[in-house]
Amino acid sequence: MNLDLIKRRLTDIKTSSQKSDRLWKPKPGKTVIRILPYQYNAEYPFIEMLFHYGIGKKSYLSPSTYNKPDPIVEFSDKLKKSGSTDDWKLGKKMEPKLRIYAPILVRGEEKDGVKFWGFGKQIYQEILSFMDDSDYGDITDLLSLIHI
Repeated sequence: MNLDLIKRRLTDIKTSSQKSDRLWKPKPGKTVIRILPYQYNAEYPFIEMLFHYGIGKKSYLSPSTYNKPDPIVEFSDKLKKSGSTDDWKLGKKMEPKLRIYAPILVRGEEKDGVKFWGFGKQIYQEILSFMDDSDYGDITDLLSLIHI
């Protein structure tokens, strides 16, 4: 076993960018962002994911995001069908929540590369409304970045 190689790899991992470096959160004030086409689905820039929050003080990606059985959803459904109001409330609380991610460029920070902005259903609806408005057009169109 090459211990020098192990030490170098450990150092590389510690100093490489973290996954959270790719996630973007808006800061107070005005920021201009550009929603980009998603490389794995150029026709739709949004990634819809379902998460379970607050289970053991952690968040978990629901397998139902990928149309797979989710034991937490199954248990939640059983609780909601039990007939008890308390069980129904607990079952409802256990349902996965929708979180949407979009690849973006933060204007003025393009050197940092593509980031992913995560947001909830309300912001998602607002963005979709803009995109559905013919005055805005395709807001992900990279050619519209070119000003002639």
